[in-house]
Amino acid sequence: MPSVPPLQRIGSETNAVQATIDNVNVTAADMYNKSKWTGTTNSETTYNNVEGLLRYAFDNDYTSRWHSNWKGATDKLTGSNSFYAEINFGQKYTINQFSFTPRTDTASGYVTKADLYIKANDSDEWTLVAQDQTFAADATQKTFTFDAQEVQYVKFVAKASSDGWVAVSEFDIANTAQNPDQPEADKTALQELVDQAVTDFTGYTADSVEAYKAAVNTAKAVLDNEDATQAEIDDALAALRNAVLVTDKSKLEEKIDQAVTDFDGYTADSVAAYKAALARLNEVLADTDATPAQVSEAIAAFDLARLVKDTSDDGKKDDDKKDDDKKDDNKKDDSKKEDGTNANSSSTNGKADKKDTASKAAKTGDASTALPYMLLMLASGSAVVILKKKKEQ
Repeated sequence: MPSVPPLQRIGSETNAVQATIDNVNVTAADMYNKSKWTGTTNSETTYNNVEGLLRYAFDNDYTSRWHSNWKGATDKLTGSNSFYAEINFGQKYTINQFSFTPRTDTASGYVTKADLYIKANDSDEWTLVAQDQTFAADATQKTFTFDAQEVQYVKFVAKASSDGWVAVSEFDIANTAQNPDQPEADKTALQELVDQAVTDFTGYTADSVEAYKAAVNTAKAVLDNEDATQAEIDDALAALRNAVLVTDKSKLEEKIDQAVTDFDGYTADSVAAYKAALARLNEVLADTDATPAQVSEAIAAFDLARLVKDTSDDGKKDDDKKDDDKKDDNKKDDSKKEDGTNANSSSTNGKADKKDTASKAAKTGDASTALPYMLLMLASGSAVVILKKKKEQ
């Protein structure tokens, strides 16, 4: 039998005694000797040594868990059924709280609605102390509070959950009324964070907004719970601090993808302003702490950065070269047309010249050519007159 030191000598520096203390393991959970707890349920999974059986929910190990039967594809909460756990503490305890901690390794099996029954003796009728009590779908500890009384049996009835399954890491009981001198739980920091909560979610991704709202709602529920423990308050505070709103940069990425890359023919000033605005878009995109306002400002500045066509002589060089090439081609076509026109003109003019020449020749020789005809006509006229006189005679 191990030796036990006299109580009056424990902690003494001058009148101490050497002894061995064993079989003592003082923890908060062991205040209610969970090793004597037993239970029954209508749904559990026989799987391994850390998941499945109901007894894993009162083994002082938060890494193990009771899980409803997940091997049956249809064995889930549907709204018209329930999964229960009846627990016998092995003796009566004066308590005013019963709590359960959901699984913490993955977001599944979070009980969101439940009833609680208690009784002191096996032969007693169950007393309903909580009906349809709702809980946030997260991994924080959930607590039922009732008037302090002797309790040996508890019946926990899960009626709804986050995904139809039920997973509980640990059940616990407590009597907060036993410690009237215990300082009141401090909700100051949580209240301040809730008061500062974002309400305008414009410019944030839908997933981050959903997670943030859930954390805020959980924090508000804890604040409204007069019996919330410091652990519950701290958990809600941590969850809200970790709920980070993520800026939506999808429009920013679209602008970058559609940006101009060929700046030929634009003024140097407009190109410089455009490139600066584009660089700002990329800078904001790479900034993990960029706010929606910064995204909006960067996009607005980029939209205003218009590329301006260069109409100066220097700026038109390339365009002039292209115009010159076109002109050269046009000249070739025109020269062909002109050659054809000149030839036709020459041909036509040649004919005209011949006519003109003949006309001119005729006109030039009018005097010399007409004289013999005139003389001939006079001679003929004289002959006619002479013949007429001879007939009359």
